[in-house]
Amino acid sequence: MATSHFVRDYRNLTKGLIEAVGHEKAMHQGVGGEYEGIGKIEAALMTHLGLAEGHFVVDVGCGSGRLAAALSRGRKIAYHGTDVVPEFLDYARAHSAEDFRFSLVDGLSIPEADSVADFVTFFSVVTHLMLHETYTYLLEATRVVKAGGLIVLSFLDPSNIWHWETLLRTATEARAGRLVHLNAFIEPKTMKTLADRLGLEVQAIHNTGTRFIPVTEPIALSWGGMVREGTTNYAPGDLCELGQSIAVLRKPLFPSAF
Repeated sequence: MATSHFVRDYRNLTKGLIEAVGHEKAMHQGVGGEYEGIGKIEAALMTHLGLAEGHFVVDVGCGSGRLAAALSRGRKIAYHGTDVVPEFLDYARAHSAEDFRFSLVDGLSIPEADSVADFVTFFSVVTHLMLHETYTYLLEATRVVKAGGLIVLSFLDPSNIWHWETLLRTATEARAGRLVHLNAFIEPKTMKTLADRLGLEVQAIHNTGTRFIPVTEPIALSWGGMVREGTTNYAPGDLCELGQSIAVLRKPLFPSAF
C-alpha cells in the first residue's frame, strides 16, 4: 500500500529539520513555531468553546504537543492526540500530563470508538490535506464525537490577504521544485458545504484577523512572516486570534431524518 503524501512529507520534513537545526528546535519549527504561544491560544479557544473538567478531547494531528502541553496545566480532562510523526509524539508525551494518550497513525482514521469525544480538534491539519481527505477525516470525526459535541478546525482561506500570500509562496516553491509539503486552502462556503453533507451544524466560522478568543494569561507571538510580520502581545482581558480561520461544527443531538 502506498504511503500517503502527508505521512511521507511530514516524516521527511521532520527528519530534515532535526538534521538542520537540532531536535529541540525541529520540534517547534515542525509545527509552525510559536510552540508555547499558539498552544496557549488553542487552549484559550477550547475554554471559550466550553471545555470543562471531565471532558474528552481528541486532538487529530497533535504534532509535538502545543495544545497538549497547554491543556496539561491545571485541567482535569481526558486527552488523546494522534499524529503521523513518531518524533513529534515522543516530544508531546514528554511535555504533557502523564495520563494524556498519544497514538501514531498513518492514514485518515481516528483510533477511537463511536460517540466518545466532547471535542475533536484539527489545528493546522486540513491545511495540508486535499479536499477529499479533509472530508474523510471529518467523517471520522463525526463518528467519534458525541451528539452535541464540537469539531474544531483551523483552515487557510484564500480570500484572506495573509493566506493568499501563503498560496503565492506555495506556488513559487512548487514551480521551483522546492515544495516540501502540501498547503491546502478552503473557502468558508466550502467548509459549510462539507458540514451540511455530513449532517453537522455550523456553530461559527471566524475569519483570520477576527480577535474573538478571550485571553486569560500573557501571550507573546513573534509571527516572523508565518501569517504576518511583527510581534503581537496579548494581556489577560484581551481578545486574540489564532492566525488561521476557525470553523466550529456541532454534531446535532438528534440526527436529521432523510
